[in-house]
Order: sequence, then structure tokens, then C-alpha cells
Amino acid sequence: MKVRDCQVNPPPNAGFPATATPPFPAFLASDWEEAWAPYDEMTYQAVLDHLRPEDRVLDIGAGDLRLALRMVRRTAHVHALELHAKLIPSPLSLPANLSVVIGDARALPFPPDVTVGVLLMRHCRHFAHYVEKLQAVGCRRLLTNARWGMDVEEIDLSVPAQPFESLAMGWYGCRCGAVGFVPGAPEALTSELEARFHEVASCPQCASVRASREHPGYPFRRSEEAAHPIPAERSRTVSPALPTGRYSL
Repeated sequence: MKVRDCQVNPPPNAGFPATATPPFPAFLASDWEEAWAPYDEMTYQAVLDHLRPEDRVLDIGAGDLRLALRMVRRTAHVHALELHAKLIPSPLSLPANLSVVIGDARALPFPPDVTVGVLLMRHCRHFAHYVEKLQAVGCRRLLTNARWGMDVEEIDLSVPAQPFESLAMGWYGCRCGAVGFVPGAPEALTSELEARFHEVASCPQCASVRASREHPGYPFRRSEEAAHPIPAERSRTVSPALPTGRYSL
């Protein structure tokens, strides 16, 4: 397969005056999010253990493809999406069921055949955006460490999350990326309740996420995606060892 380079990335601070403070964490957090470093074997194995032979995977932030090259042995197809072309080994011979796209996952359209997303990104600030894009193409599951920052969890995207207001007490994870514990009366806390996890929507932190995305300077709003289609001339192979040509998402 081919490696395609899609240069549709707006400048990191696009839309903000030099002295402006955006309504989300400082740009140092953006540096952390865009950085890539390998994870431990336990993390990779946790992802591999959740994969099925029929899965078509989107690996968001694939890095040097070390996980993608292992996932293709267990799944029908892997789309590896990486922001930094320099991380992709070259020369590289790719298996037929691995597609590599160089570009920004926040701005590029997701493949329409994806059944499971993989997001290993402990400093992720755009979790809600990725979840929405995955659900929009019919993706059913998400394997990620982005919410808790440690262990890999499997999120069933096909099941609607319960309203946060309906949670009387217990641990929760929100589709915006927030996690927490709703307190209650001490006598109401049982071991069963403490061990149970609730998938929620519209938690108290969702408002700040929405405010960030509605800010005029937010670089990756839906209008931004619509305004930047991927022209054919911006597709190219990045390694002479790979066959020439194009493929489409």
C-alpha cells in the first residue's frame, strides 16, 4: 500500500492574537499532545487482546508504526494516521492490509470502513472531537488510554452514554474525555458500586470543552474541516521504496 501525505494542517496557534490566551490549556499541552513516544509492552498487548479478525482499525497517532505493524496480523485492515512524516521508517515495505496517511487527525476525514479506533495518547486534548468523528463513520469501539492516562479501556461507541444528571453516585467517564467520581452518602457506598463504571455524557466539564471549540480561534472546528478538502495533488509517496500512486480513504 501507499503512504499519503495530506498537508491540510493549520498553524498550531491559528486564529489567536499573539497576546491572547485561548480558553483551553496553554500551548505547552499542545506540544505534549503532538509528541510521540513508545509505550510499554503491557499497553500494546492490551490493545492487541481486544482486536478481532474482522476489525478494520484506525490507529490515531500511529508514530513509527510499531503497533500498526502488529495489529495488521490480527485484523482485516489498519489505517495508520500520523502527524509527523519523520517518524515513519524509510525505506519501508508495507503489508497489503496497512494504509499509512501523513496528516492531522483533527482535520482529516476518517475512513468510512473503520470498526474500531485506537487512540494511545495520554495527553489528548481533543478526545471529544475524535469520538465524534469515529461515531460519524459508524465506528463501534474505541481502545484508548486517553481518559485515564494509564490503562487501556474499551469504549462501546454504539451504546448511548447515560446523562450525567442521572448518575447518583460512582465512577464515570464522559465522552468529552473527563473522568471522575460523583460523591454521595458514605453509607450508600458499597464495594459493588465502587467497582462499577458509568459511561456518561454532558458532565460538568463538557461546558469548558464546548467553549474551547466554539472559540473563533479554535483551529479544528467542523467548518475548518469542510473548508479544507484533500486535493489529489497533495497526495504523495514519502518513500522511494514504496509503489507510486494514490489510494483514497
